[in-house]
Amino acid sequence: VTKLYNKKGFQTVTENLLRKKRNFCVIGIKFVGIQNLMQTIGYDNLNDLLRNIADYIRSMVPESKIAKISDSKYTIICNKENKAKLLQALQTRFQLPFMINQLSVLVSAIFTTVNCPEDADNFNNLFEMMIFTLENNTNAPAGTIIKADKQVLEKTRRKNDVLQILKKAVYDNGFEVYYQPIYSVEKARYTTAEALIRLKSSEIGYIGPDEFIPLAEQNGLILQIGEFVFTDVCRFIMQE
Repeated sequence: VTKLYNKKGFQTVTENLLRKKRNFCVIGIKFVGIQNLMQTIGYDNLNDLLRNIADYIRSMVPESKIAKISDSKYTIICNKENKAKLLQALQTRFQLPFMINQLSVLVSAIFTTVNCPEDADNFNNLFEMMIFTLENNTNAPAGTIIKADKQVLEKTRRKNDVLQILKKAVYDNGFEVYYQPIYSVEKARYTTAEALIRLKSSEIGYIGPDEFIPLAEQNGLILQIGEFVFTDVCRFIMQE
């Protein structure tokens, strides 16, 4: 549709630059809600919109430096000296609507930047940082520029590692349940206990519930965890 490079093309160009130890910047663009536009303006008009967007970016940057990762994500490779000017032009343009077959279509965009090789010295790091930053800031105001950095990458990796450990623990019943007794002042004795689930990995050690419970909820694993705790509690009561 756009005649732009895809992810593989983007990877080839960036890996070549990194291999040559060049300094450059990658601008990642996410168009928020663009898939919903298809229901509003139709498939053909959406393709015309994507072509218009590609033509606009192509007017500022050589075609070999632009890639369309998906309908909603584009990347631009640029010199660090040109980054600010290019970002300002993009922000200004996407405040204005595109005219598509007599339709006025406003596209909301957010941006991220990755400086190479300082922030990322290989393609996987670069791509992970960029995608994570864009995907986790979709509620940011239109035109926002979010800088990706190594902390973002570390957070991404940690999240992925914990998720894999969590999936394995669900499959293998790899959790532990501890019982915290609750003392009744009125009855002067312990009357009940709170069941607390814990997760420990041989790879990264103790993982707190404040970290793995939200991940379980986001990835549809919380029901299996609840069932594990319930079963363990019932077993514990029977033993008592």
